[in-house]
Amino acid sequence: MAALAKGADFARPARERSIGMRAAKGGDTGWVDAASLPPPLQQAAGTLKPGEAGGPLPKGNELLIVALVGRRPPQTKSLTEARPEIERRLLPAKQEEAYKTWLTEQEKKSKIEIFLQPG
Repeated sequence: MAALAKGADFARPARERSIGMRAAKGGDTGWVDAASLPPPLQQAAGTLKPGEAGGPLPKGNELLIVALVGRRPPQTKSLTEARPEIERRLLPAKQEEAYKTWLTEQEKKSKIEIFLQPG
């Protein structure tokens, strides 16, 4: 953080000191949807201006430093682009609903008798 505060490029310390899987790329994760970030990272990134770095943020037994390169306005996806995500979100609920309906029908069709045997 001290090197970054003095104007060092984020990529250099990331390559030299990071143990993360993106260290070789200078810590570059590419464009990220802020909503997909864990709350601490989302909050830290939300307060940064392009070109700024923040942290350190605890993550397990590691510390994260986050840098914001820029912001893009939200982009609307076409239905074709959004379909896989929509299906991923809705399919489990539809499957659960179908299973419960099937189970209720099976219970209505079934006859359950309980025979108690003395002691």
